[in-house]
Parts: sequence; structure tokens; C-alpha cells
Amino acid sequence: MSCNYRNDGTLESIGAKDQSDKRTGKWYFYSENGVKLADGFYKQNDKVGLWNYFNDSGIPTTIENNDTGEITVMDEAGNINRN
Repeated sequence: MSCNYRNDGTLESIGAKDQSDKRTGKWYFYSENGVKLADGFYKQNDKVGLWNYFNDSGIPTTIENNDTGEITVMDEAGNINRN
């Protein structure tokens, strides 16, 4: 597991890399103010499985299934948008 920081010292991401320096396993990405913006899995630098995306307030905005191409959009409260 490694942590990556921006030039200003704020946390940018947490995740692991393999021996080829490619992202692998679960990764987390953060905004400059420390709010989680995304989380999901990598396999040799490619996004796989479900990825969750959040706005700057930490409310879920979308769920992306990289295996099927399906994208689920959330409403302003973070609930699945049924429109």
C-alpha cells in the first residue's frame, strides 16, 4: 500500500502497485480538502469491477461497472436516480 500526495502535501490517493509499477487492487482518490472522490479496483492499471464516484461533499454521484459498461447515476441525495 502506498499513499500519493499532491505538491501541497494533501493526500491524493491510496493504493498498491505491482512489481511493474502498475496500479493493482483497491484504490481510493481524494479531493484537496480530504473528501473521498472515488474508489474502485485496478488490475494492471486498468479499472475493473465497480467504481464509486462522489462529489466534493462526499455524496455518491455515480457507480460505474467496468466489467459490463453499466453506469448508475445518483440523485442529489446520493440515492439511485429512478428517472
